[in-house]
Amino acid sequence: MVLVMRRPGSEQPESDRLSAVNAQCPKHLQNDACKHDYGANTKTRVKLQGTRKLDCPAAIQIRQVTTYPDFGATTALCNTPNSPYNAKRKRFDGEMKKRFLLVHQEPWKQRLLMRYGKEMVFMDATYKTTKYALPLFFLCVHTNVGYKVVAEFMCQYEDSISIAEALSVLQSWNPEWRPKFFMTDYSTCEIDAIEARFPGVLAYICDFHRLQAWNRWLRKRKNGLNSKEQQELLCHMKKVAGSKNSGGV
Repeated sequence: MVLVMRRPGSEQPESDRLSAVNAQCPKHLQNDACKHDYGANTKTRVKLQGTRKLDCPAAIQIRQVTTYPDFGATTALCNTPNSPYNAKRKRFDGEMKKRFLLVHQEPWKQRLLMRYGKEMVFMDATYKTTKYALPLFFLCVHTNVGYKVVAEFMCQYEDSISIAEALSVLQSWNPEWRPKFFMTDYSTCEIDAIEARFPGVLAYICDFHRLQAWNRWLRKRKNGLNSKEQQELLCHMKKVAGSKNSGGV
């Protein structure tokens, strides 16, 4: 900070000082220089918009607008081998081929799968059980001592392609494994993967997720059901699911 001391009577009159500042500014900004005190070091370069105070409206001056009527985008460039579109697609396909997949199965689990996994196999997915946000799947069978996990796999994406790839690995490790039924969560990805790798296999939804899907459907506003109608319809749906034949309701 520089402190300048002046003797009394040596101050320059305000009108003279503003006139000097106005003379240093460009012509289209001289009025602003008169109205505002910018000091003697005002820049002399051309400005499209003058510096104003907070309460003053901004003014924008357009010098020139250039148009290019003959310019247009074409899709022919996307078909070239070195186009950015094809390069991005190749990079995406390469990432798809490098998907993370971890499949684990011990020899004793293979024996249990071959002995108890020819009828019903259960597939269960867990979330937020590991340090990383990756879905973890378990394959279980019902043995003579309860339910046992016979295989596990962890994939990067929870989609039918990743799940089907894990099932194909288990098929290669257990060539004679051909179950008749699968029970899964209410997940179309899991069901599509099972039907793709095991043609003719029936995939069932467990009671918990079936009831959860019903409740979610009944509570949606677009279906227009009040609380009483929801309970009544849910009761009938439970009776249909629990009936052993078509005439049990």
